[in-house]
Amino acid sequence: MDARSEAEVLQRLSSQGYIVNLIVPTTTSKQGAQPVKQAVRSTPIGPVYRLKPPPRELAVFFRSLASFLNAGVTLHHAITKTGEQCSNRIMARICEHLTVAVQAGHKLSEAMLQFPRAFPRHIVGVVAAGELGGFLPVIIGDLALDYEIAQRASTRLRRWVIWLGWINAIGTFCLAPALPIIAPKLMEQGFRGISAGVIAWLIWTTKYVVVPFVLLLLAYFILKAVISTPSIREFWDSFALRIPWIGQAKRERSLASFARVLSRLLNAGVLPVQAWEAACNVSENLAMARRLREQGAILRSGGSLTQAMAAAGCITKDDERTLLVGEQSGQVGDALKRISAYYEDAALNSAGRAERAAVHFVITVNIIALAVAFYCIEGLTTLKVLSTFENM
Repeated sequence: MDARSEAEVLQRLSSQGYIVNLIVPTTTSKQGAQPVKQAVRSTPIGPVYRLKPPPRELAVFFRSLASFLNAGVTLHHAITKTGEQCSNRIMARICEHLTVAVQAGHKLSEAMLQFPRAFPRHIVGVVAAGELGGFLPVIIGDLALDYEIAQRASTRLRRWVIWLGWINAIGTFCLAPALPIIAPKLMEQGFRGISAGVIAWLIWTTKYVVVPFVLLLLAYFILKAVISTPSIREFWDSFALRIPWIGQAKRERSLASFARVLSRLLNAGVLPVQAWEAACNVSENLAMARRLREQGAILRSGGSLTQAMAAAGCITKDDERTLLVGEQSGQVGDALKRISAYYEDAALNSAGRAERAAVHFVITVNIIALAVAFYCIEGLTTLKVLSTFENM
């Protein structure tokens, strides 16, 4: 077919009802066949390492891709259709690059490596495990579900922050009618006393609330950028495992992902050693991934899965017995599936407890800060401002 570009060929064949798997330019053309790397770099997407779409767009991307693959559409055509439906410009550009890379013969996991900010290491590991076991549509559907659960948790936390802000704003406006009770000394001074109290409140709020909040917010973003580096990420993940509630949730989430992928790989007929190494890459926590990866030597020396899991020290004695019975009965895949379901439920419960503890902590700190503010207005800051008014 004579055309000016591959995009034109794809559009014309798709309009005729064809499903395009690969487009190869003829060697008699003016430009000739281009190498794979040059074709990937020629796409107008800019620096790929800077592209990071919102989590909501990633959830929609994986859900749409899983739907197309479950319908029997080829991977190249599924990514193309998903990119055409993306409303986010960054996600559409990522889909464009993935389409070119898959069309050139690369695996989807290899193409995702070009976007470390959009697809973290454990996400690429999950996709690679699906490619290894031949259950890519199923594993992509699991990724979509994980992103949707994380998005709902983020929405709940953001709603709590907004509600807390409204409570503080309403409380600030409702403070004026309560001045006779809170600060009787100010009422004795008349209008000048009330004005001094308002100024004292603004000074205290700016100095002890607004400025620390801005500094904490800035420190959060700096810390987030620092811990994203590979050299510090593992240290931070190891520290996070020791934090109450949060560490338990991260540990259970990593074990759930590991057991789920390992179960599917074994049921797909992958060798235990190869399945173990592939499943270690799906753990979001680098410290947990390293701990599990170190136990691969037990399998390579002829040990069992139960011995490797016990040596990692990540599961309970009951889970060890369940896995041992599964190995002895030839149902190790089903045993791992039950263990994965248990840790998934436990991770959700632990995450809920951690979220509630964080909200209660913030509310408690907020109440204490308000009490201290009232004390400062009445006993300290008010007197200083009043003396300033008298000298004017």
